[in-house]
Amino acid sequence: MTFPYRKTALSRLVGQFQDKPKVKALAESMVAPLEAISTDLNDLKNGRWVDNAIGAQLDGCGYIVGVPRLSRGDDEYRIAIKSRILSNTSRARPQDLIEGVRFLTKPTEVQYLESYPSCAMLFTDGRQIPEGSQAILQDIAPVAIENVPLMVSYGRAKPFRAGRLANPMNMRVDMTENGNSSLLTNDKHLVISGSNPVGSARLSGMAPDKTPLTANGTKISVGVGVLSVSTTYQVFDNGYHLPGVFQ
Repeated sequence: MTFPYRKTALSRLVGQFQDKPKVKALAESMVAPLEAISTDLNDLKNGRWVDNAIGAQLDGCGYIVGVPRLSRGDDEYRIAIKSRILSNTSRARPQDLIEGVRFLTKPTEVQYLESYPSCAMLFTDGRQIPEGSQAILQDIAPVAIENVPLMVSYGRAKPFRAGRLANPMNMRVDMTENGNSSLLTNDKHLVISGSNPVGSARLSGMAPDKTPLTANGTKISVGVGVLSVSTTYQVFDNGYHLPGVFQ
């Protein structure tokens, strides 16, 4: 914001010069160059911030953090620079990965799930997914986590998500009087019909108390969403037991 030098100078004239137009013009001409200098100083200061910089000024920001432009436009290049800043300042905590997802996808909901032995899965409902988002999140993650998939899901109902953990929660199938079977997940129930899992299911996670879950054959309906499972009741993605429930 430019300082109002002219207005300030005129307000400080003594009373005897208030109705002297030539004196006022002289005072204005003396301070007018200061306003131009003030504008240039503000541009020099603010024009070098990543959010405001364009062109060569943005190239300078990229040089500071070690990110070349590579023919990218200003908006795409700005995302790359800010992503590198996130990586450079990351302490490799779950909240750092969540913050990375928030920055990249602008979601209303972000979820973080760890999957044994070395995988962290991130969920977002953001409408924009910049190119290279997974690589950026992988750079933010700790070295011990070798894979950080980014899942995107949209829908009116929040999805039911589960992942295979080091010690999956206890599950078993109990027959009921009417012939149906209930798959017990600790204190939660999954109603099973058609075919039943044999032995313990390697499925873990949480479902909302008010959301009905019904398994018919090889599909589990979660509200208005559907989770497809294999005959062994496991879900896989890239070799990992996936949290994945998709709406």
